[in-house]
Amino acid sequence: ILNWRPIEKNLARKELNLPQNLKLIIFGAVGGKKDSRKGFELLELALKYLKNMIKSDEVNLIIFGGKKSDVFPEINFKILKFNEINNDKILQKLYSAADVMIVPSKLETFGQTATEAMACGTPVVAFNNTGLSDIVEHKKNGYLAELLDIDDLAKGILWTLNHSDQKTLSLNARKRAENIFSEEAVKKKYLNIYNNLLLGK
Repeated sequence: ILNWRPIEKNLARKELNLPQNLKLIIFGAVGGKKDSRKGFELLELALKYLKNMIKSDEVNLIIFGGKKSDVFPEINFKILKFNEINNDKILQKLYSAADVMIVPSKLETFGQTATEAMACGTPVVAFNNTGLSDIVEHKKNGYLAELLDIDDLAKGILWTLNHSDQKTLSLNARKRAENIFSEEAVKKKYLNIYNNLLLGK
């Protein structure tokens, strides 16, 4: 978690040549949209659902992790492709530049991108009843939609983008990542397990 921390949003956007005056949604997965378990098609449907609620010139969608040859359908929002990224510094800037990270996985044991995004102060929208339920706190540092419910996923995106206190959402996301996944927090958990084993608990 020490490698992931917030970068000032305007600076991150400037360094990546991203628009300063728009809302930015980010989605990323190894293989991009190819892995159906990562749920890109559900995000696509949710964004189509939102086309009458958000103006197309107010939001851009950032996608990373795919291939240069990937083709994406029309979803009413401009797509900014970053393809495969093997540089954590660039990823850190991308997370920090975004207003919300969407992790619409149908199956997810952990959710590395969600944790990285939250460590960079970016709230996460995901489905409940996956491993992400242990990471995202509903309406505190993101939004947990009912599993595979596209309408609720869209509602979560809208709720996060329109939240009246973006700063608190961001601070809560960072704090959650620190409290659960920092080196100190993980060390304390291992020590507790070790001590309980010694005491026969």
